[in-house]
Amino acid sequence: MSKKLPIELDGKKYVLEYNRLAVKKIEGMGFSMTGVGEKLTTNIELMFYGALIKNHGFEIKSVRAANPLLDLLMEEYKQEALLELLIEMLVSVIPSLSSDDDDGKKILSLVED
Repeated sequence: MSKKLPIELDGKKYVLEYNRLAVKKIEGMGFSMTGVGEKLTTNIELMFYGALIKNHGFEIKSVRAANPLLDLLMEEYKQEALLELLIEMLVSVIPSLSSDDDDGKKILSLVED
């Protein structure tokens, strides 16, 4: 189940949230969870833009368009906390292989012809 982060910037409400499409898009732009700390500024920009895609992608169509909103957000909130929340939201989109939520789910199996 994905997680959401409602925010208000410059008098407008936004809901930050990821879906698989958003994650695929930012990965295609160079984002990688394993390299988050290597290019911190670039990755925060990509993660923030990705979190806008699901609910606001029709109006915010690029990292460049998202950056002024990110600047406003970072003026009001700590960058470390924002990074932690974005990572937590990203991880929530990817189902865990060790999840306890598997009870009652079907199991796929291969058959031979």
